[in-house]
Amino acid sequence: YIPRRLRIDFDDGRAAVARVYLPDDGHAQFAGHWPDEKKAALIAQGVGSEGTSLEYLANIVAHLTELGIRDEKMERLLALARKI
Repeated sequence: YIPRRLRIDFDDGRAAVARVYLPDDGHAQFAGHWPDEKKAALIAQGVGSEGTSLEYLANIVAHLTELGIRDEKMERLLALARKI
């Protein structure tokens, strides 16, 4: 990932500077162009020191939902990974 500091504008007129991590689509491990089924298969089997990739994705989707943000692509990926 490429770390960046970007201005974030909120609907209520406030603004902030946030540290974000953008994917490096030129990197050999960039998976953005893979089909969702392949991504879901890797998510379903992934395990790290802090838990599973499936738990991580589920937490992201849950937190976005709590904030009133709907990410249909992540929700689809989560549904596919849960089926595996």
